[in-house]
Amino acid sequence: MNRSISVRTAMASALLCAGATASLPLAAEVTDPTTVLQPAEIMPLAAESQLMDVTVAGTRVVAVGNRGHVLTSDDKGETWTQQNVPARQMLIAVDFADSQNGWAVGHDSLILRTRDGGQSWESQNFDSETGQPLYDVLALSESDAWAVGSFGKFFRTTDGGDTWEKVEEGITEPGVHLISITQLPSGVLVIAGEAGMVAYSKDNGDTWNLGQTAYAGSYFGVLPMGDNGVMLYGLRGTARSVDDVTTLEEMDPWDLDAFSIQTEWTDEELNAIGYQNVVVPAETAVFGGAVTYDGNYVMVGQNGSLYKGTPGKTELTNVPSPTNKSLNSVVALDDRLIAVGLAGVQVIKLQ
Repeated sequence: MNRSISVRTAMASALLCAGATASLPLAAEVTDPTTVLQPAEIMPLAAESQLMDVTVAGTRVVAVGNRGHVLTSDDKGETWTQQNVPARQMLIAVDFADSQNGWAVGHDSLILRTRDGGQSWESQNFDSETGQPLYDVLALSESDAWAVGSFGKFFRTTDGGDTWEKVEEGITEPGVHLISITQLPSGVLVIAGEAGMVAYSKDNGDTWNLGQTAYAGSYFGVLPMGDNGVMLYGLRGTARSVDDVTTLEEMDPWDLDAFSIQTEWTDEELNAIGYQNVVVPAETAVFGGAVTYDGNYVMVGQNGSLYKGTPGKTELTNVPSPTNKSLNSVVALDDRLIAVGLAGVQVIKLQ
């Protein structure tokens, strides 16, 4: 199996260091994190430092990144406040269920919880022995959340994070990196990861199906496109859309054919299995995406790339970018984008 483990420019080190395959201890089995974690330092230029993810919590914008930095903005990205955090591991992803309740995850299988819109955080999980990262988190309510990560790490909480249950599923058994987890408007849950992995659940995560893949590299994210449609994006400028992810043919996780070793696909071959290729202007990694106020969407990635797309069309177009340094994540607020990456926060006015 071709293990492509370059996940975002700044995330690559996390994957390369994730050499051990030991399972992540559950929260109840981990040494009291307050005795081993060191709080993040308050840095005057944190908003210009490496940031990995950005999301919206009500009217607030929250960004996370290197050295445990958590930044919040209440004026659509014009000014930022660094919040106190009990850990200084790199934070890779953040998500909120509402304006107050959210989680962030990162290196050393760190899971942080906030109940006040990101102003204060508590540690719920930490595993420095394996050093393996969690790559994404999905907050569904103040009590329900999911976390995914390296080598098939997959965890769920139904009690606000007091305990995190290890999910044992067929999709986790091969041990591929689970990089992104998303909920579609229909309620369907979708996971994307390395080796072109696409999995979905129609019953709130009780069972999972591995969908037919059409890519040999890693997918870094899933952008909802309608009730059950998705845009998958990842390495080498790859972007592929699916009208209904739940209609993809189901594959056996242990069948190597489920993880594509075919590197070149014609449009006809993709269409035959439910995919449509979307042409990206450059063969560089795409790391994040967001739907804009006008119903279109944008994507960001390596070398500061910024693209705009329209649902139903099969080609993205370049948009002028304020930086040539990689952008890792983006959210859309009215007529502006807030993107984060290697150079920190970028506020981009849409034309």
